[in-house]
Amino acid sequence: EVDSTIREELESEAESKGTGYIEEMAARVDPEYAAANHGNTKRLIRALEYYRLTGQRMSEKNAREMKQGYRYEPLFFVLTMPRELLYERIDRRVDLMMEEGLLDEVRHLIDMGVKRDMTSMQGLGYRQIYDHLMGETDLHSAVEEIKKQTRHFAKRQLTWFRREKDAIWIDISEYKDSKAAAEKIKEYIDDKI
Repeated sequence: EVDSTIREELESEAESKGTGYIEEMAARVDPEYAAANHGNTKRLIRALEYYRLTGQRMSEKNAREMKQGYRYEPLFFVLTMPRELLYERIDRRVDLMMEEGLLDEVRHLIDMGVKRDMTSMQGLGYRQIYDHLMGETDLHSAVEEIKKQTRHFAKRQLTWFRREKDAIWIDISEYKDSKAAAEKIKEYIDDKI
């Protein structure tokens, strides 16, 4: 069920009263969900929208869905590596994105009329390059901010994955290449079948 009026109203409140207001509202309605999604205004708005539509808390909905389980037993693999290697890889990836034309891509989006708060600018890197092109920051600072935000995103992902009690963790730095790591995963799957 979607009611764009409710969402638009909540987004407008977030813009006029600040994200702290949305966080407070979410904490009153669903403290558990608000704590787990602190700082994620989009999710908190969705949770408030869901509550207004159904009268139910998002945390309760999620718990119900988890209890229902899966039709088949899923295998959930988490590919990881030591943090310093991950951060080096993130930095190289951001440098490659810049070499492959992220600056021109964002410039093209701006020329098409895309604004900073639109969905297409929410991806990692886009907002920072947008700010640079609008003269709010120099290019070096924008690139460093992309790297920093990407590292934070990776950290949040790992935190989320740690909640998956049945996850199978594979440290890919222990394998000579991705093909060897994939072979290990295939062996694990074959053993389960």
